[in-house]
Formats: sequence, C-alpha cells, structure tokens
Amino acid sequence: MYAMGLNSLRTPIKPASYTLGFRSMKPISNLRPLCTLRAQEHEDLDRWIASPPTQTLTDGLSTEHLSDLFITLPTRDGTRVSYKMPKVGTPLPGGHHLAFFHARKAEQHLRADGTDEEISPPPPFTKRMWAGGRMTWYANNPLLVGRNATGTARVAKVEKKGFEQGRPMIFVTQRIEFSQVGQSIASIIEERDHVYFCQGATSNRNRKNVFDREVKNIPTSVDFALRYIPSPVTLFRYSALTFNAHPHPPGQGILRKGGRIP
Repeated sequence: MYAMGLNSLRTPIKPASYTLGFRSMKPISNLRPLCTLRAQEHEDLDRWIASPPTQTLTDGLSTEHLSDLFITLPTRDGTRVSYKMPKVGTPLPGGHHLAFFHARKAEQHLRADGTDEEISPPPPFTKRMWAGGRMTWYANNPLLVGRNATGTARVAKVEKKGFEQGRPMIFVTQRIEFSQVGQSIASIIEERDHVYFCQGATSNRNRKNVFDREVKNIPTSVDFALRYIPSPVTLFRYSALTFNAHPHPPGQGILRKGGRIP
C-alpha cells in the first residue's frame, strides 16, 4: 500500500521535466525485528557501504511486451477509450518502463524472497521492503518504443538505523538512469527506497496493524482521479509482466472467491 503525489505537472520543476513521488504507508517502526550481528557481518556491511555495486540492464522495449501491458492496465485495455497498439518509435508512456529492464537470473541466484541481490546489502540483511520512491521524466528526451535502451543503477544513499536497540535496519536509496543506447542524457531518473531487515530475526509480536495508519498532507484537489480495485488476475498478470518473483499475498481490497484466490 502506498501514497503518491505528482509535483508540478503544469509548471515543471526542471526544464521539460516532471516528477512523481511515492511513499510506503506501512509504519516501518512497527516492523523492526530483533537481530544480533556478528563482527564479520558488521565488517561486510561497512565494506559494502564504502564500495557499493552498480548494475546496468538493457532492453529493446518491444511492442509485443508493451501491448501485453496495455491489455492489462484498466486505462489502456480498451474499456474507457479505444484500444491502441503501441508503435515503434513513439514515446514510451510514463511509468511503463517498470515492465522492462529486468535482472534475468535463474531462480537459484535469487534471494529467498525472490528479489535480485545485485544492489542489496550483504547478509543477514536479506528481507526487503519497499519504502518509497521518485521518478523524473524528461519530456524532450523520452525513451522510444522498440529502441534499445539501458538502465544503470547505483546506490545513492545508505542509512543505518536501530543498531543500538538491537533492531538493525538498512535504508538504501537506489538511483537508476534510463537512456536510449547511444545517448548520454537520461530520459528517466528513478530513485527507489528500500529497507532491509535481518533474515530469520524475531518479529515484534505486539506491532499494530500495519495498514492502520493515517496518511497526512494528501492534496484536496486533483486534476485527474481514477478509483480502481485490481483483481487477482490483474495482479498476477502485472507481476508476470514485471518479472517480479517476490510473492505478494492478497491484501485488503483484493477480491476473493470462497476465501481463496480464484
């Protein structure tokens, strides 16, 4: 569950650019597990922070894959407006890059929760939770459908929290620059915030319901609004399109049949 805000669509924060920000609605302070690190694990973590990894992924932004995404999204599947097939050379719509640029790794090379460990801190911090993010698009230099592009990721920021209380967490901000092959200027800059916990640690049994949280500072007026409850079919399709191996159990608002996922 998350909240999002759109900044300066009519008046760009930068020339010909606009930014979308997200944040998690889960109170992370209630999720911190008990964990004790060994001296070697402290050293491994400090070494990773001092010299974090980078990752570059490539994608052809194929029309076939994009058309599968279109038929999955309620705003593009032909229900509200006529369905349009994506065409080579046209700008990739905002946010649609999330269906591309996957780390193509065999299952045995993924972490236990299905996530890619390439930009993740070392063990025991192998439990990951999404905490927020930001996306900036440069309208004069969009990614183009059917053209080769790259996504280069690096660690932009690392914060250690809760170590003194025996509930260590690592907050990692990953910065990804997406650009067309042959261009040095980014088309999209995305930042993803994740928090990492110790694998196998003891959780706080007295934590509150993580969804019982008031979200403040929500805009009272918007230019556009869409209310939509995704079905399990939509979620499974979208997870497949984004090559997401991390399991997502059905949450609040997800339709069920007979108490089970249809």
